[in-house]
Amino acid sequence: MKKIIKYRNKRGKLLYCPCRKVFLHHTPEEEIRQKVLAILIEEMGIPADSIDTEYPLSQFNPQLKTRADIIVWQRDRMGNEKPLLVLEVKAAHIPLTDHALEQVRDYNQTIQAKYIGTTNGNETYLFEEKEGELLPLADEFYSYKRLIEGQVTYISYQKMKRIPYNLTTYDRYVNFLRNEGYIGEGTPEKLHPFIAELQNYLLTGQITIQDQQISIVEDLGCGIFSFGNAAGGAFTGYYRSLILKDLDRHHKIYRIGIFGTAATQNDPVLGNRSGNTTLNVAIEDMGTGSFVLQLNIDQFIVHQLEDQTYHIYHNGRRNGYKNSEVIAKVEKHGPYLIKQDKIYLGSLPANRTITEKDASLFISNLILYANVHEKLRKKRKKKKQKRICPNKSKV
Repeated sequence: MKKIIKYRNKRGKLLYCPCRKVFLHHTPEEEIRQKVLAILIEEMGIPADSIDTEYPLSQFNPQLKTRADIIVWQRDRMGNEKPLLVLEVKAAHIPLTDHALEQVRDYNQTIQAKYIGTTNGNETYLFEEKEGELLPLADEFYSYKRLIEGQVTYISYQKMKRIPYNLTTYDRYVNFLRNEGYIGEGTPEKLHPFIAELQNYLLTGQITIQDQQISIVEDLGCGIFSFGNAAGGAFTGYYRSLILKDLDRHHKIYRIGIFGTAATQNDPVLGNRSGNTTLNVAIEDMGTGSFVLQLNIDQFIVHQLEDQTYHIYHNGRRNGYKNSEVIAKVEKHGPYLIKQDKIYLGSLPANRTITEKDASLFISNLILYANVHEKLRKKRKKKKQKRICPNKSKV
């Protein structure tokens, strides 16, 4: 990618935009945008006056306040323009997840361009929107002429399928998961095969909910997403996504994934840690999402030798609450989850494939527990807001 010239004035670093023909303040995202513009203009042959950046969607719909990072226009013989390509630009350190793709696809419902894409300067993904279907293009960039004429090639993604147990527990596959960040560096090796099989089931297996308080509305399958936690960690990779009707009978998107952490020593953000594996549940509601539960598999799993079973518990830990308070809240919605003053999430086989029968109770309990965690989070947030903005007393 072409090196971008940086300018400077008394306020700091500047970048020159060939499309707007103005100086802009230097930001990581703007630098990537200018590098992408250089490719569009110099390599793809797109005229600079056929590209707009930070284009307000209010030009299409006055009620919209968002902006598209880059729009490439196509002109007909009469000089009329119509959108050809919409690109969402992220900073170089931000991974290109399905969140970014959903964002640009949402914009394109208004813009109605033939092609959409996401880029962070390191990777670029282009797609053609055709009759509601998203077709991934085989190359990162095409010439302007080829895009206009539709001379593009497509690639087909195979739907992720369950891997047989003998492969999920195969050393080579387990090492792959560890290297890709799905198993923690310090997680005991005896747990690796089980974690590999559990992850495979959560991403591709049949998911059913036994608890009648919560129901699955739609299974969205697996996709790549990224969520961070309060400790500064980021967990990017594959999550299984479900639209659920929760305890309050509200619709939410639940995303479930297993991730490992690296071992760190004297890290300025993460401190010292051995590197473990966590089962993460995130909830998204109206475009915002965050973890509501991170279960440390290394810590909260008990192996029973007699029947070769792993029993999964949690102690009720939740920031801002005593363990006993969390357990009391769980008992209100699912008294059957309380065993020996802990939250029992279920039992899974330690040395064979996980079946739907094995997993259904565990997943039901996990989702119910995550829902209770969310309710506690909202309660704490309301208390915090009241402390910050107390009601004014009458004079």
